[in-house]
Amino acid sequence: MKRGVFYLLLVSLVFANSVLNIQQFGSTRVVTHPNYPMPIVISVPSADKNIIAESSITHEWDAPVELHQMANVKIQSISTLIPLAATTSPQIIIAVIDSGLDLNNEQLKPYLFVNSREIPNNGIDDDNNGYIDDVNGCNICSQNGNVTDELGHGTLMASIIAQMSQGHVKILPIKIFDAQGKSSQFLVSCALQYAKQMGASVANCSFGYDSTTEVLRQVVRDVQTQGLVIVASAGNQGQERIVYPAAFPDVIAVASLDGNDHLANFSNYGSFLSVSSIGVGVLGYYPGNQIANASGTSVSAAYISGLLGLISSKQQQQPSRENMKPYIVDIRDPLGTGANLVGWDKYSGDGKLDISEFTQPQNTSFNASLSIGPVLSYPNPIRNYLPAQIGFELNQPSAISIKLFDLAGRLRWSVEINASNTITGYNKISFDGKDNFGNWLENDTYLVLVTADDQRQKVVARHRLTVIR
Repeated sequence: MKRGVFYLLLVSLVFANSVLNIQQFGSTRVVTHPNYPMPIVISVPSADKNIIAESSITHEWDAPVELHQMANVKIQSISTLIPLAATTSPQIIIAVIDSGLDLNNEQLKPYLFVNSREIPNNGIDDDNNGYIDDVNGCNICSQNGNVTDELGHGTLMASIIAQMSQGHVKILPIKIFDAQGKSSQFLVSCALQYAKQMGASVANCSFGYDSTTEVLRQVVRDVQTQGLVIVASAGNQGQERIVYPAAFPDVIAVASLDGNDHLANFSNYGSFLSVSSIGVGVLGYYPGNQIANASGTSVSAAYISGLLGLISSKQQQQPSRENMKPYIVDIRDPLGTGANLVGWDKYSGDGKLDISEFTQPQNTSFNASLSIGPVLSYPNPIRNYLPAQIGFELNQPSAISIKLFDLAGRLRWSVEINASNTITGYNKISFDGKDNFGNWLENDTYLVLVTADDQRQKVVARHRLTVIR
């Protein structure tokens, strides 16, 4: 039977009196019923032949996809979040496949992807990609450019990615979740293909489900073959549990750590895990010029996506799993039981990322007459919530800036000292062990940068400080 005749017979039986969608996914054409969110998906292998055997055609019910419910979200004052870094060039495009984005957030606007082939608000699909007015991203559900975030989740993920990239990425929002947080694996498939089509190098997927479809499996494989790196969250059920798309081969699956580098009590884990990252008490932007203090593996995946963008930009390479390897630090006691789990384990994967080397001093005079001696701190490590002293030698009075960064490159604490308050010789200040917002620093190792400035030249000294409580 000719292919076109077989198509008509097949779809008329399954979808009588319906308008059908036919899309190409790699080597497979997919015919879908428009009823959302659970269409039946009929896969017809592409072929140059005029005849396709009935045995080569498969069908399956589409499966739902769930946003991982955040373990904890608290809305806070906008004034407490440090502004995002200015974007730099070149930029890596990171697709945030989620609930949309707050396009009115002033901090996020410089990070927005712009589709130069689309004319804004003319109601026309100018670039013929199937989506109308997709200037800053697209809404897969309605096939247009309305990415308004009705849930806040997508805006939160995008802001974490922007923050961790330190200005080195552009954000491509792809909305697949409606106001009830509902979506499907077919919509995820469409989103992944759109991300690759628009030039994204990384796709952040802070969602999942415990089963999958062949269509999604094939699309993941196809876009990976084309160079798209997929980062996905492990889920928040606190179980050893397989979740897709995180469990697909070569997807970077991310678990959550608490402030002590232990697996967070809500984080899933298992044989599919790749790496882990902080996922407790992380600040990010929320729609309506608000910020949220959030916890969850969604947060951890966004962390890794942003860091991957930063690492790849610094390396001037396209993102890949290989790019991360030099920056992974093994976590040997991921459950806090005193174990010594060397290398990969199912609780923390290969470990967490340390990108503190990218926190470099700027405008430093290497042949300066001004000098700053080795930085010392006592006690080091800091224990039992007691204050520490940070000391350094100066060969002349100068203005001092002290900044403390975590291993992910975030500024956590800083202080400025006027030149009139420094002396030639040994200087010291007291540090109470709290960040700029008055919160105790988590157990970890931190990078301290001390910059001396006499208005003619700058010199910088670096120091490592550890917190163990």
